[in-house]
Amino acid sequence: MFLRNLSKIKSSCLIFYYSKENKHSLRYLLASLEKNKFLLKNTDFLFAYNENDLKNLLKRTHFYKKRIVCFSFFSTQIEDVLKIIGYLKKEKNLIKIIGGAFSSFCYERLLEMGFDYVFIGEAEDTFPLFLERIVKEENIDDLEGIAYKKERLFLKRRTKNVDINKYLPVSRYFKKTGPIEITRGCTFKCKFCSTPALFKSMRHRNLEVIFETVKIMKEFNFCDIRFLSPNAFSYFCLKKAPNLEMIEKLLKGTRKIIKNEGKIFFGSFPSEVRPDFINKEIIKLLKKFVDNDNIIIGAQSGSIRLLKLLNRGHTKEEVIEAVRITKEEFKVYVDIILGFPQENYEDRKETIAFIKELMKLEAKIHLHYFLPLAGTPLFLEKPTPLEKEIKKQIERWEGEGKIFGQWRKQLELSLKLSSLYKELFSYLER
Repeated sequence: MFLRNLSKIKSSCLIFYYSKENKHSLRYLLASLEKNKFLLKNTDFLFAYNENDLKNLLKRTHFYKKRIVCFSFFSTQIEDVLKIIGYLKKEKNLIKIIGGAFSSFCYERLLEMGFDYVFIGEAEDTFPLFLERIVKEENIDDLEGIAYKKERLFLKRRTKNVDINKYLPVSRYFKKTGPIEITRGCTFKCKFCSTPALFKSMRHRNLEVIFETVKIMKEFNFCDIRFLSPNAFSYFCLKKAPNLEMIEKLLKGTRKIIKNEGKIFFGSFPSEVRPDFINKEIIKLLKKFVDNDNIIIGAQSGSIRLLKLLNRGHTKEEVIEAVRITKEEFKVYVDIILGFPQENYEDRKETIAFIKELMKLEAKIHLHYFLPLAGTPLFLEKPTPLEKEIKKQIERWEGEGKIFGQWRKQLELSLKLSSLYKELFSYLER
């Protein structure tokens, strides 16, 4: 919990629910807020890092003329949203704002639940202006990408994307740092992923903006640099090939700033790499600059039918070749997802056989279970269960250290989400 200048309390306060799961998206908004001098002068900024923090802050802030609480949630957190909004609705003098991927596609339902304003899509440009007008009690009807209710539902759709090069992905004022987003959006339309639905085009952060971000992080003695991207090798990509020149400039420039005081992680957590973007040149280039000992390759399935059905845009052979190339210099982790709604027993057997091939190449499997995400074609589809023999084989490999991941928790969560979605969004199926 964070309270600034208690001796000089301002008329309004802005409370961020800055949880571990959602801090990255909120960090971008904080970076945009620090440009707004009016808000910095007239608003106290408070942070709740968990639910207990939030409840304590609500008790301690009743004297503010205006209280604004901000959330960003993923689809997988809908149970938390229902719980939190349950007691927020009882609070007086509280403006409740929510954003994020889930909110962008389910804004009507969230307004019905009790939120006052729902941000649709990205908001670095509109969020500070919206808050300023709310504090000043001015009209917001001309602002794009915000859903709310007056006499009726009001929403003015966004007409253009945010210019991400106008905003840093870290905040010097609030001292919030983390992985640096270098690319926003994805040109591939995988049916299980909300990224292509949320961001209609792919944009890249310019090198000078990234280097400025790295310098700020170094000021805070945060010199282990990680990069965020739906596909790490897509940075200023050339069709379906990595842009070696730009990636080298990115890594070399970052190293020049942090020197030997920190580390560079690229192509590993929290990002992954598409197999069709891997070649010998990019792997050799990474070996010169990065500190990670592994590369994460997104394969997702070993079924030829499913790869086509899910719009993955690559083949099993490309995954095998990517593993062969990568393992010459790095450990290889391969992302696999089971339980897709359209997946059948034959698909799973094909994926298990594919996993065996990957293991022969010394790849380690990062196993996931399908999670239904808002905005995707599979949002209201049911996951398919795993057969006993499939589950036993996975557990055997897991015991041998060949498979890792949160697939069990995801399996339970997926079933829970499907049940909640059916109850909350049954009107969409009519």
